[in-house]
Amino acid sequence: MKTKTSITPILIVLCWLSSSMLGWAQSAEPARPNIILIMSDDMGFSDLGCYGGEIDTPYLDGLARDGVRFTQFYNTARCCPTRASLLTGLYQHQAGIGHMMNDRGLDGYRGDLNDRCVTIAQVLRQAGYRTYVSGKWHVTPNVLNPSEADKKNWPLQRGFDRFYGTIHGAGSFFDPNSLTRDNTLISPYADPEYPVEDFYYTDAINDHAVRFIADHARDHADQPFFMYVAHTAPHWPMHAKPEDIEKYHGRYDAGYDAIRQARLDRMQEMGLIDPRWDLTPQRGGEWEKVEDRDFELRCMEVYAAMIDSMDQGIGRILQELRRTDQFDQTLIMFFHDNGGCAENMGRRRGEVQPRPDKPTLPPLPADYLQPDMIPKQTRDGYPVRQGYGILPGAADTYHGYGEAWANVSNTPFREYKHWVHEGGIASPLIVHWPDGIQAGGSEADQFGRLVHDPAHLIDLMPTCVQLSGAQYPEQFGGQEILPMEGVSLLPAFKGQSLQRQQPIFFEHQGNRAMRDGRWKLVAKGPAGDWELYDMVADRTEMNDLAAAHPQRVQDMVQQWEAWAYRAGVLPWPWKPAYGEPAPAAKKPKQAKEPKPKTAALEVQRPNILWLTAEDLSPNLGCYGDPYANTPVLDRLAEQGVRYTNAFATAPVCSPARSTLITGLYATSMGTQRLRSQFPVRPEIRPFSAYLRQAGYYCTNNVKTDYNLQDEAAFIADGWDESSAKAHWRQREPGQPFFAVFNFMTTHQSRTSVWPQEQFEREIGSQLDPEQRHDPAEANLPPYYPDTAEARREWARYHDCITLMDRQVGQYLEQLEADGLADDTIVFFYGDHGMGIPLGKRLLHDSGMRVPLIVYFPEKWRHLAPVAAGETTDRLVSFVDFAATVLSLCGIPVPEYMQGDAFLGPAAGQPRQYVYGARDRVDEVFDLSRSVRDQRWLYIRNFMPHLSWLPPERYSDGSTFRTEFRQMAAADQLDGPPKVFAAPQRAIEELYDTHADPHQVNNLAGCPDHQPRLKQLADQLNRWIMETRDAGFLTEPQVWQRIGRQSTPQDLARDDRRYPLGQLLAAADLVGRPDVFDQQQKLLDHPDDGVRYWAAVGLHAAASTSTAHDQLRPTIVQALESETSPSVRVELAAALAASDSTDEALAVLQQKLSHDRPEIVLQAMRTIELLQQQARPLRPDLQQMHQDMQAAKPTGDMPMFIRFSLEATLEAFAAQEP
Repeated sequence: MKTKTSITPILIVLCWLSSSMLGWAQSAEPARPNIILIMSDDMGFSDLGCYGGEIDTPYLDGLARDGVRFTQFYNTARCCPTRASLLTGLYQHQAGIGHMMNDRGLDGYRGDLNDRCVTIAQVLRQAGYRTYVSGKWHVTPNVLNPSEADKKNWPLQRGFDRFYGTIHGAGSFFDPNSLTRDNTLISPYADPEYPVEDFYYTDAINDHAVRFIADHARDHADQPFFMYVAHTAPHWPMHAKPEDIEKYHGRYDAGYDAIRQARLDRMQEMGLIDPRWDLTPQRGGEWEKVEDRDFELRCMEVYAAMIDSMDQGIGRILQELRRTDQFDQTLIMFFHDNGGCAENMGRRRGEVQPRPDKPTLPPLPADYLQPDMIPKQTRDGYPVRQGYGILPGAADTYHGYGEAWANVSNTPFREYKHWVHEGGIASPLIVHWPDGIQAGGSEADQFGRLVHDPAHLIDLMPTCVQLSGAQYPEQFGGQEILPMEGVSLLPAFKGQSLQRQQPIFFEHQGNRAMRDGRWKLVAKGPAGDWELYDMVADRTEMNDLAAAHPQRVQDMVQQWEAWAYRAGVLPWPWKPAYGEPAPAAKKPKQAKEPKPKTAALEVQRPNILWLTAEDLSPNLGCYGDPYANTPVLDRLAEQGVRYTNAFATAPVCSPARSTLITGLYATSMGTQRLRSQFPVRPEIRPFSAYLRQAGYYCTNNVKTDYNLQDEAAFIADGWDESSAKAHWRQREPGQPFFAVFNFMTTHQSRTSVWPQEQFEREIGSQLDPEQRHDPAEANLPPYYPDTAEARREWARYHDCITLMDRQVGQYLEQLEADGLADDTIVFFYGDHGMGIPLGKRLLHDSGMRVPLIVYFPEKWRHLAPVAAGETTDRLVSFVDFAATVLSLCGIPVPEYMQGDAFLGPAAGQPRQYVYGARDRVDEVFDLSRSVRDQRWLYIRNFMPHLSWLPPERYSDGSTFRTEFRQMAAADQLDGPPKVFAAPQRAIEELYDTHADPHQVNNLAGCPDHQPRLKQLADQLNRWIMETRDAGFLTEPQVWQRIGRQSTPQDLARDDRRYPLGQLLAAADLVGRPDVFDQQQKLLDHPDDGVRYWAAVGLHAAASTSTAHDQLRPTIVQALESETSPSVRVELAAALAASDSTDEALAVLQQKLSHDRPEIVLQAMRTIELLQQQARPLRPDLQQMHQDMQAAKPTGDMPMFIRFSLEATLEAFAAQEP
């Protein structure tokens, strides 16, 4: 049996002598070298000059010229895992740091180096090396004020003789947190050993490396040394010295694509990149569309300056090596910890906070130990600022450089830091060693010899062990040590091939890969499909060969899985768990009764609390509304994350809520019309049903309004309790919960419809006088006329918000009182825009943009996208909410869901667009669609002959709305109020939401914006087609086509029964000029849906033109042969608009007695809009009203018919002679 040994100095000496005699000395190799490993932070493959970049890096370029460059060197895709792997020679999971510095409950994911690994310093020090480290450590969670025992994984306890740097992973370059000398936390401004006037961390790292070299030459000249220089540059924040920033002014003015192409050209010339490889698409934005170029340019200029400064410091290290006569015998290796970083740090959009003229905060004492990764202030008292438009660089700013520039840094590869496609893991490796590597540079080869063999961080330990003559231990400190995973790189230094017998493996956050020779297997995310690439022909990973080589994929997957179990990668903490299928479309099994749990059981999954306010736009103090009084929500925002670009999918409750509960667009399910109550496919379940299956207790208090045929069964599937009694307090002890509380306090009924007396009794009486809002101080939006009624309604709306804010506080207090606040992630949001005029029901931001605040307790802080109190401008849609909650709770997201998680392990890339749909609401027919990116909003009104402010029985309970419409009728409005109260709308609307936040300036007709309009219109049409929008038939047509067994979703997927392309093309003609001939032909189309849109088009034309003599004969002829009730009603409306009221009324009168209530409603609404022209039908309508009063029909559709009928009769009565 083999006896394992532990390291002893005698054995090391013997081993080293043996090694020397067997080959090292025989080949006349140089003596043991000094070894310096230099690593940059968050830097892209192409940034260095010697790897194709335009950044000035003369010292690193010089090392490359006289050394070798590896073209296929790999890291692990993230800060901590890379450091764990390079230090130990193991895969990061084997060392205990499979993710970051948090303990995820599995040995591979403890977030702290374990005792089954040793560092290079521990191995080499036993071989007689002195060991030094300067810079970022980041392999332990014990950062601030740890006990001596907690410092077990600090540098000095892990084999280093001297340390200067930061224990934590990121912070200000002018005031870094966790700055440490040896074993003691220090302040950079009270450090007698390094007194500097203008502290800059990159300089300090390099200066201490210089000092270690000098001290070593003076005190330990008889020993070799190992030094690890771990820079934090150019990791965010973008901090650099002014003179370095100025150097790059103007260098990036050409923009993303031009810089990428120039880099690619140089890389091809250098032989780094094969010309056959396709350049990956530019991501993160188009240069021509960048709205603040000064900001974007400054980000890259500072980024370049940070790298330049690092290179300057490396030059000082080289100079000191020469001064102390150690240059030739020192092996230097330079590499990155991961690819360029696309994280959105500090790039939120909003009002730019200018730098104050003088400090506004007390200065910090010199010995103050900075505790924060993001300082709240500078040392001299200026607040630290973030946000898009605040130029980075100085100490009072804190930004990342963004996805687009990260994409440039990673030229020509895909993805970024975090991912294991090449953009996340490909790193330069420059190796320089005059005594051991023959200079490879020449006039024709100015950047040195190239090594194309794949290599990895795990190879650094074997390389150092071989060069030092050390023995890698089988035991250390009484613990068995895992064997090294890599191979020595020494053969490559000599121009020989590496002797690698095993593939190279990768995993981070469920992203997986394996490199085996020319082949790479890779998957994105825990549920992502495996992709296969030929890295010789396609290293940019543009041509997935998995389908062409299924057996190779299967074999490689088996190899990856075997490694993953051996290396502690599996089981992993990500969801879905490895081996579980990706969420399937089939209906999961019914939930089992959860097992009772004890109250003492620690919650391992977060509770989720949804606080949902009805009819609420972001009119909160924390969103910048000066009129708002919302202390509870403002405090929640200070402690949580505020989303500035969260949007409903519909501007009214039931369509929006059907999306929230299913993770599907209402337009795909057929639930986009208010309370249409169509059936949905059997596999579609409330997402809370999946939570229940996973053991969650799920409650809803109290509104559902999911807009489904069998809503009762849907509710029973999704909720343990859905009633006014629903509360987390009814669950089993220790059971995780998902609880929803809906606040009706801000609903349209309270803010707008109730008589003032009822409002005062039920809302106003609950507020103290100082909490009430003075109408005289109302900050009215520009689309409102400034009247007393408008001000009173605006004040009512804000009074309701104040009361709702207090109610939210009551539930947060209950959460705290129950001891659950530390285990519960809290969402607060509005279900769509404000319920007062020109908010709800519109696709503008006033109807679609909602507040969204997410609070993460410390236990779940790692799931937050940004630090507490920060904002994110990530686009979020209601269709994403279901997937997000499932992701946070570690539950697979069903494949049928259309949304993307924006939090948790399943979170994907930020979406580029959000979409909206407006259809029938109550008795008001309409159809509009919208698409919005972070700046531009495009709306397509398919019924432009209808008003934004039409008669609407329920909403007209608002005295302000009635006044608004009366003022429009009397021509008493001007400016935006006149536009929004007009009888017709534009066909298309385009708004710059940054310059025009209230969307009162439609740019659709502006020639300069036609390319943008077309691009967004095309994007909207793609979405309509890809999601199979079921809204382009009337409700009766849908019911007729689906029968008793099908659903609108099934129908919309069947192009034979639902020719969406033809329907959309017909709808797109509505309101267009010079399309009469096309619409006339469409009246003979075999599909009555297409004929319906032709009729709508004629109605729109008749409403907005005087060419009635041309239209009338066509309409009459179409009516003679038309059999579809929906089309006949619309033709009647067109006929009435063409001054043929009598013929129109005859058709409409007939449809009032139709057996389908949807046809009756369509006819009744058409009559209502004819106003006094429909007076001849008054006796029939009066009889109809009496019959309805007698029959008392129930349900939503009869209610909507009654709304229209009563409004019409009241209008007749109001015009009595």
